[in-house]
Amino acid sequence: MNESQLNWGGIDNGTMVKKVVLNLCEPGGVAVTPTRVGYIMPCTDMAGLDRMFALKGRAKSKPGVVLATSPEHVFMLAQTSGKIRQLYERCYGEFQEIDETKSVLLGCILPWHPQALSAYVKEDCWPMMSDEKPFVRTSCFVVRYGIPSEAIAHNLWAKHGKLTFASSANPSKQGNRGELSGVGPKILDGVDVILEADAYVKKQQPTVTAETRWEQGVMVSFVDKVTGFLTDTPRIIRHGHQLEQVKDHLTAVFGWYEDCHGDYY
Repeated sequence: MNESQLNWGGIDNGTMVKKVVLNLCEPGGVAVTPTRVGYIMPCTDMAGLDRMFALKGRAKSKPGVVLATSPEHVFMLAQTSGKIRQLYERCYGEFQEIDETKSVLLGCILPWHPQALSAYVKEDCWPMMSDEKPFVRTSCFVVRYGIPSEAIAHNLWAKHGKLTFASSANPSKQGNRGELSGVGPKILDGVDVILEADAYVKKQQPTVTAETRWEQGVMVSFVDKVTGFLTDTPRIIRHGHQLEQVKDHLTAVFGWYEDCHGDYY
């Protein structure tokens, strides 16, 4: 077992977050941390992305996501429209440490603001955390992925000016069943620090089994498939946790959506 394992759920969660953040601030730092759908591997730089992809056995052509700390954070980094901003604000919800069910896990494919990409992400990271289109780069910007990992990403951004990139903590094309034991020994032994929270993860989907649980969140694309330009056409390209809530919010804001599950681009 990795000797740098911490446990979420006690009175000292703030200290746990700081310890994970210190590891991720080191060059090439990679962790395993909990979310609402399982475990992820967050990192903050090129060396960390390299390690993350190697531990997963994942093709570098399949970029990680950007963990945003708020809707305003997304709007600063990515191109959006008024309706897309409404969607993020509706899903972000109310103060979730009181009741996390008042928020909805959401990831949207959006074009970067070119100035933000250049200002906050070193160019050598771009291929592993964004897709290259003819005129822009696009990424999946995620909010409300779970209190522990949100606290880590918020600390990294607010106190260290670092964006957090992530991918699921499991071998490529395999789920982790929402349990640390499902992450696999290669990853657990290969990262710098682990934040265990099996009880927290299970609480997010309390009535499901290992076979029926969601291993990921919903992903909605707002970019043209060819150019990458921003559109106001919501296309659900991946089903996931809280799917019905996302559909309800899309209907309320846009009046419609296309369900194109599996049509990744």
